[in-house]
Amino acid sequence: MNMQQGSALRILLLGPPAVYLDEEPLIIPRRKIRALLFYLACQSVPVERSHLVDVFWATEDEAEGRRNLREALTKLRSALPDPSLIITSNDQIGLDFSRIFVDVREFRQLTRVTGINPRAVGNPVLPYQVCLLYTSDAADDLLCVDLGG
Repeated sequence: MNMQQGSALRILLLGPPAVYLDEEPLIIPRRKIRALLFYLACQSVPVERSHLVDVFWATEDEAEGRRNLREALTKLRSALPDPSLIITSNDQIGLDFSRIFVDVREFRQLTRVTGINPRAVGNPVLPYQVCLLYTSDAADDLLCVDLGG
């Protein structure tokens, strides 16, 4: 089960991207390292290394791309409070979502449970719990209803 919002590591992507350790911002120093973390946070399953190389180092040859990925993972592990938050098995990379709260994953879960399609045209009504996940001013334009629970 995912960590609750008040838990140690939170990745917020609905609005300006941010990472928090407890309630303090966690600074991930390099843009590409942050992008890698955010990309992994949005995935529902671990991602193949070759796919990450294609996404982040498309102009590099395979060997150089894999070297860059290894370096990026090393930097990301050192920036996180616990290196084991990144899970690698065989040729796949993912995050330990049992210890990380990600608002995008919570959003997907809430819309799946409620049956609301957030992409449906003309459907501006979202459950109150979903609206709470948004951290940008755009949330002011949404009509939120409390569906109980």
